[in-house]
Formats: sequence, C-alpha cells, structure tokens
Amino acid sequence: PGSLTTGNGEQYTVVNNRAGGTNAVTVKASGSDTINGSTNDITISNQYEARTFIATSASAWIMIGG
Repeated sequence: PGSLTTGNGEQYTVVNNRAGGTNAVTVKASGSDTINGSTNDITISNQYEARTFIATSASAWIMIGG
C-alpha cells in the first residue's frame, strides 16, 4: 500500500480472485512503511479471501481480516 500517496483513514480492500494454490496475492510494504507495525509482506492465499488496509499515517497501515 505504501507506494500510493495516501491520507490518514484512506483504505483499500484487496481480494484474491485467482483460482488455484499457486496464485497467491502478495501485498508488500514500501520501504520503511509498516503494516500492523511490521515491514513483512502480507500474502492472501485463498481464492475470494480479502484484507482491508487502512492508513494511519503516510507510512503506517493497519490490516483488517485474516
């Protein structure tokens, strides 16, 4: 999410609409941006699984779901 210019409270929902076990969707933090306090990637493995990312600042996000 961090590669976008965002404002506090802005949110994005990412849904994996791909079928099959090798079609995971990966959300990567940009640079030193954090998601739930971590710079680790978020992987959405299952078809129709979703995560919502909400900006709490220009470089910090919280994730809902999963």
